[in-house]
Amino acid sequence: MTAYGAGGSIRSTTAPMRILLRVAAGLVLLVGIPLYLFPDRTATLFAWTIDPPLTALFLGGSYWASFLTQLLAARRAVWVEARAAVPAVVVFTVLTAVATLIHRDRFHFDAPNWWTVAGTWIWLAIYLLVPAALLVALVRPRRAAGADPPRRTPMTPAWRAATAALAVVLAAIGAALFVVPDDAQRLWPWALTPLTARAVGAWLIGLGVGAGMGWWEADWERVRPITAPAVVFVVLQTIALVRARSTLDWSSADAWGYAAVLVALAVV
Repeated sequence: MTAYGAGGSIRSTTAPMRILLRVAAGLVLLVGIPLYLFPDRTATLFAWTIDPPLTALFLGGSYWASFLTQLLAARRAVWVEARAAVPAVVVFTVLTAVATLIHRDRFHFDAPNWWTVAGTWIWLAIYLLVPAALLVALVRPRRAAGADPPRRTPMTPAWRAATAALAVVLAAIGAALFVVPDDAQRLWPWALTPLTARAVGAWLIGLGVGAGMGWWEADWERVRPITAPAVVFVVLQTIALVRARSTLDWSSADAWGYAAVLVALAVV
């Protein structure tokens, strides 16, 4: 008997998955520190130099929101209440690994400071090992015995439609930035390099996958690990805009479009 009040076996979140999510949560928390607290010092404190600082703030806020996502998912004993977060994490880490390999010449492997070099190699190790480990860990819950419990707090059709629309918008913009970063930069309200365009694109695709999982699960309880972090993401990005407000041209449609997407993400 489970908390759902039904007999039979409920598929649980496996111990390796919960451990890996906790490890990944700790890693993204650490990665976000130099980006969000010291966005103008990435030349020495991060794996590659990021300019303008608003890009570093965006990435740092994304990492910190992801920390909460992975921590909340790791705390869920029932797999159906954790799994909505996992595909987004897998997709983001795989895409970031690809971007790292494509633009490896932009990374600080030859920096004069040993800590910068060490951090760069740690970055590379993380994004080569974590995606593989997540993919392996993802297979085990799918093969585990048991069934998924019924939906307890189902979404209305209107909310599912809004979630699906948000998923499409985020994934489409992210895919454009990732696949054709030079041409797609006009979709973004501030200047990006090909590397930062792909880094931002990886996050947007991950957010889109998370929203898509919300549509798929269609239950508020099942998507709790990605709802509260989405609000945190919006708060951190809003603070980033205030901190680097001179970077954006608020007379442009791109800037207001970006703000509109943040509002939509917070509402949904």
